Amino acid sequence: MSYRKFNLIILASALTFVLLLVLTNLVIDPFYIFRTPFFKIQYQVNDRYAKISFLKRHWGQYNGLIMGSSRMFFTEPAMLDRYIPGARFYNFSTLGATTYEHMLHIKYLLSNGYPLKHLYIGLDVEAALDLKAHNDSDSLVMLHPDISGKNPITFYWSFLTILPEKDIKQKLRKNFYNDNPRDYAIEIDGALHSKKTVEGSANLPQHLFALPDKLGVGKVKNSPAMEDSLKALQDIVDLCRQYNVNLTIFASPFHISAVPTFVSDNYYVFLKRLASITSFWDFGGYNSVTANNMDYMDPSHYTPAVSRLIAARIFGDKSTPVPRDFGVLATRENIDNHLKELKAQFEKQTSPTR
Repeated sequence: MSYRKFNLIILASALTFVLLLVLTNLVIDPFYIFRTPFFKIQYQVNDRYAKISFLKRHWGQYNGLIMGSSRMFFTEPAMLDRYIPGARFYNFSTLGATTYEHMLHIKYLLSNGYPLKHLYIGLDVEAALDLKAHNDSDSLVMLHPDISGKNPITFYWSFLTILPEKDIKQKLRKNFYNDNPRDYAIEIDGALHSKKTVEGSANLPQHLFALPDKLGVGKVKNSPAMEDSLKALQDIVDLCRQYNVNLTIFASPFHISAVPTFVSDNYYVFLKRLASITSFWDFGGYNSVTANNMDYMDPSHYTPAVSRLIAARIFGDKSTPVPRDFGVLATRENIDNHLKELKAQFEKQTSPTR
């Protein structure tokens, strides 16, 4: 066989492989980037891309955004619409969202003329302490090219030439066998809507909600991610002032079994510095909701019922009974007393006699 013929065979083989890879990703569309209609049941969705694309197609239809991580997935826009006359909310929560990403999305929308008037942000303090943004090579959480500034051709090509074997297999399995159908779905308002009542931890092993044997508070240490998060929050506040956007921020409530995994002196420092930037509602710590297993689907994700309690407290809904110990409006003036109470709760919870 001649050298030239051998090279042609190698080249043809490589091109065939790339073509098959491209066709596989285009037809199966494991992260639902190309919106191909061949497989209706989605296994994984890059929601950062999907939600920006949706808003671009429905530009101006909404004037309020719900932002946060997966803990905000079940927060219903219609609930907030009832509390704020004239508001039309869209649930823009994304998997593992970071504060820096919130800032990028808000800045993009406002600077491009999006008629944003209301922001409702559920802040994950533990993520703010440790993470600025996800690895841009992670296909599931890759930012829309309009947000990242990445060349669109490079963006789409990256999804055509990857080989996420697990995601491809899972999507095919869901579509051909549907052996574990989901009890919820993403509706047009961007939120997850349950097909049946979410019953909290009723079907989960209770040891998942057990407190660790050893608890403690870490010392203050240099945290670039915390500084980045605080800078992003300041930018969000400045943008809201510049564009006259009504901003509501609250610290998401974790189950008490999850709190010791991230409570440290940096946690208290972050809350104090956040209060110097803007007032916020704090639903964390130890209270009758965070101590109730039935209010959680797992130690870090609360039920839709809790999202309604949060909104009722924030908007002063007297028709919805909210536990008196659930939710504190933290301000520059009261933050020191609030942190003192949080520390006392933590010390009591972690004492040897608990």
